[in-house]
Amino acid sequence: MTRINTNTSSLNAQKTLTRNTEDLQKALTRLSTGLRINTGKDDPAGLIAAEILQNNIVAVQKAISNTQRGNQMIATADSALGSIGGLLHDVRSLVTEVANTAVMSDEQIAANQLQVDEALDAINRIAQVTKFQGRRMLDGSLDFITDANLIPQIQNLKIDRANLGATGTMPVMVEIAQAAEQAQITTSSGEQDAGTYVHLSSRAVMSFEGDAGGAVTGNIYIQATSLSERFENTKIVVNAGYDTGDLADYDGARARYDTTQNILYVDLENDISGVHVQNVMDAIDGTGLFKAYTDVADTTAATNTFESFAGTDNQVMLRPTINVWAANYGPDYNDVTIEFELDDTATEVSASYDSDAKTITVRLMADNTDNPFDGAGGLNNIGDIVDAIHGLDEFNAEITAGSLSNETEAWMFGGFAPDTRVYANTGATGYLKTAFSDATRAYANIDFAAGVTKTFTTDGADAQIYIKASGLGDRYDKVQVQFVGGGTAGQETAEWDAAAKSLVVNYDATNSTVDQILAAINATDAWEAVLASGSGTSKVDASQSSVVTSTDSLIVEAIEPGADFNNMQVVFESKMGHATPTATYDKATNTFTITVNHDMTAAGSTSLASLVGAINQVEGFAGYYNTASQGGVGRVFGGGVDALVVGNTGSSGGNALLD
Repeated sequence: MTRINTNTSSLNAQKTLTRNTEDLQKALTRLSTGLRINTGKDDPAGLIAAEILQNNIVAVQKAISNTQRGNQMIATADSALGSIGGLLHDVRSLVTEVANTAVMSDEQIAANQLQVDEALDAINRIAQVTKFQGRRMLDGSLDFITDANLIPQIQNLKIDRANLGATGTMPVMVEIAQAAEQAQITTSSGEQDAGTYVHLSSRAVMSFEGDAGGAVTGNIYIQATSLSERFENTKIVVNAGYDTGDLADYDGARARYDTTQNILYVDLENDISGVHVQNVMDAIDGTGLFKAYTDVADTTAATNTFESFAGTDNQVMLRPTINVWAANYGPDYNDVTIEFELDDTATEVSASYDSDAKTITVRLMADNTDNPFDGAGGLNNIGDIVDAIHGLDEFNAEITAGSLSNETEAWMFGGFAPDTRVYANTGATGYLKTAFSDATRAYANIDFAAGVTKTFTTDGADAQIYIKASGLGDRYDKVQVQFVGGGTAGQETAEWDAAAKSLVVNYDATNSTVDQILAAINATDAWEAVLASGSGTSKVDASQSSVVTSTDSLIVEAIEPGADFNNMQVVFESKMGHATPTATYDKATNTFTITVNHDMTAAGSTSLASLVGAINQVEGFAGYYNTASQGGVGRVFGGGVDALVVGNTGSSGGNALLD
């Protein structure tokens, strides 16, 4: 039986029909749209090009539309400005007409004025109602105000909106109808007189009885060598009963300052009748923080030794403060500087005011002798200073209550540097006053490498060494240095345990020399030791007590309160052969530089006391340090890590303006 499984002719016919139908549909689509490319399959590359062209066409069409809309806006503004121009012409003609007063009556002039007023009202009305798409065009709302010039990061700001021609300038005729008057800006609280407080260095008086007994026979005047307020309310305590050997530095006297308790201790040997006035003064001077004077004629005479001190334990150093203020209100006395200067020809204290330089100058009698009480004319009473300033027509002055406990403290010594470094500024207290506090002073605290002074008992004279960390940081502070005498001479060792904060020095109890112990400590690399006094070849005795290291610190402080010295950097540098330390301040970079000697020997090191003296010589600054009696070495080694310290005042003075 025959079966037909396929119909080849029918299939070919259907295939041909389908292809023709698709071609017909494509042709009809192109005819109906007028486009050659209707889908991506027609021409992918051509479609991409067509879309780009279409985007450009749409953008151009919108630009044309915007231009047409701009023309419409300009036409609207032009029409309004044309109306305003016509009204201005009318105003000009009316003003010109009334200028001929010979032929114009008062009624005509009034009528013209009324017409001018109406024209001006019409101009204002046109400016208010002229709009384009709801936006007023002529009322001034389309101007712009920029505050970019208030942003410090933007410099040389230019706004290019007005075209003034090739020259960039346009002459303007200005007629002054009335002279301008100076305006005054005051706070809401009203007027206030300009003024300031002048702070002197802290001072006190120790009264004593001589060996003749009876009444008080003399005084020792003590004054801080710095203008820092840290010495205000320093208590003075005299201790007696020490062995003579403990106080050998100043022949039976010693002075030490306790920074934690703010106490100046004056230690005397058990028999104070053998201590001279000069010995006590030398001990006080030796702290580097205080200076002593006396009204005793001969400081080393046998009759000027001591029996007792009168009420010394109750003596507290006070910082005299003079309040100076302008006699009249107003900003004329803002930013007035008050300066002190020495005059070796003066026979009395005087004051003068230079209104052009806005400076009050207080002249003190000068005396550079060791004893200003010798009649050379170097004693200046603070009360006389107040009277001199108060005697100026422009200013008043007074000593603030509680800044002096008695008249005997009120001496300013003409040969003493802090007495002439005093200065103050009235600031802007007369009228406009900031809302930020300026009551605090900017200061930087600098910590040096920790160290300790060790004194060895030897077979000869005692030997003293300085032990100093070779790195900065607290890890070297409060380290116990122990000396163990069970080693072998020539094989001395030093074991440094940073975690335990322990440095153990092993030596021969009878044969090791000081130099050998120094070499063992230096071999640790973490510690450096130098000979301060005595002989390095001397052999140390068997029993040596341990010592504990401490960190010396120095403070650089601005004398005047306020934020002017915030973020001031304090930098140390060392130079070869720089025996005397120096200090300078660069206002432009806000940097305070202290230069010390570049030397790693004890003899070439720099004492903190001399650093303070250098800082105090820089106008506007005071120095202060923790003394060696509280631990540490009390010296700076410029050839070592101490020259790397850097401090910063941060925002410690006044307030910093935040967001």
